[in-house]
Amino acid sequence: MTSTAPPPALACHRLSRVYRSGIRRTAFTAVDAVSLEVPAGSAFALVGPNGAGKTTLMLMAIGLMRPTDGTATIDGRDARTSEARRGIGFVPEKFQLPRQLTGREFLRLHAALAGVDGARVTTRIDEVAVQVDLADRMDEKVGGFSKGMQQRIAIAQALLAEPRLLVLDEPTSALDPLQRRALRDTLRRVHADGCTIVLNSHNLAEVEDICDHVAILEDGRIVSSGALRDMVERTTRVRVRVRGWTDALAATLGERVTLDALHHSDGDTTFTASVPDDDAVAWIAHTVVGAGAWLFELSPSGEGLEDLFVRTIAGSGATGSAAPAPAPADAPEARP
Repeated sequence: MTSTAPPPALACHRLSRVYRSGIRRTAFTAVDAVSLEVPAGSAFALVGPNGAGKTTLMLMAIGLMRPTDGTATIDGRDARTSEARRGIGFVPEKFQLPRQLTGREFLRLHAALAGVDGARVTTRIDEVAVQVDLADRMDEKVGGFSKGMQQRIAIAQALLAEPRLLVLDEPTSALDPLQRRALRDTLRRVHADGCTIVLNSHNLAEVEDICDHVAILEDGRIVSSGALRDMVERTTRVRVRVRGWTDALAATLGERVTLDALHHSDGDTTFTASVPDDDAVAWIAHTVVGAGAWLFELSPSGEGLEDLFVRTIAGSGATGSAAPAPAPADAPEARP
């Protein structure tokens, strides 16, 4: 008996959005025939320079903006249908919260809007409050919440109806480092609970920390996409810092590994080494210590997402200065 693979949590097929403005109806293509799939259960990031089309693509993909051309599906259903959109939770970059309501009242309102079973409303509010680490603040006015707490309660409202897909547009914008860390912890818990996450972010360190899949947009097109671990070059290199360097030690190390970027400073010697396997890394440590030198550092030296991003955008010949799209007339500001 063969099992059928689940449909992608989110899929786009040649989605395009063209704006026309002015007397001459000059065309501007914000998104150009984009096709991609978000695997169910993944944490997927859309990254790209300002004006690349990330938010426009996201809004079309979840049925909140009409595409000029192309289609989008959520769990295999047409994204424009209410049936498909019941399976998602969405937090826009810019939102307004009713300052006069307590956290509990705010979530009760959105539970009603989302159609949560009345018998489960109280339980669900308690559950999502724990998920976003606000259980002890639910009876306080939302207007007194910090920016980080407002982001978390916005995520809580998006989780009330137990969506299979959580979509967030720049969730850490305007947050301080402590608030960003708290929000990352929240998203990790949500993802660990089985929810697929789609994240639009300029913060590449945040993306690398949370996401396992990524798509890079430039000028409205996907220029690279896939599993992050496959896209990032995992070069077999290590960075080494020792004290007590000698020509004899250099010769011994050079018999098995290639030494690069050799630098001497204040009695210490640093270098990077290309190694054929993990055994060679252990051998470097054994050789340095066996020669009577001090080993202060032996760390991996591979490519990260920022390196991948710069390499990809540079390779596409883009400058990252695409003009922003005009404000769409058919996509009113979204509010949690």
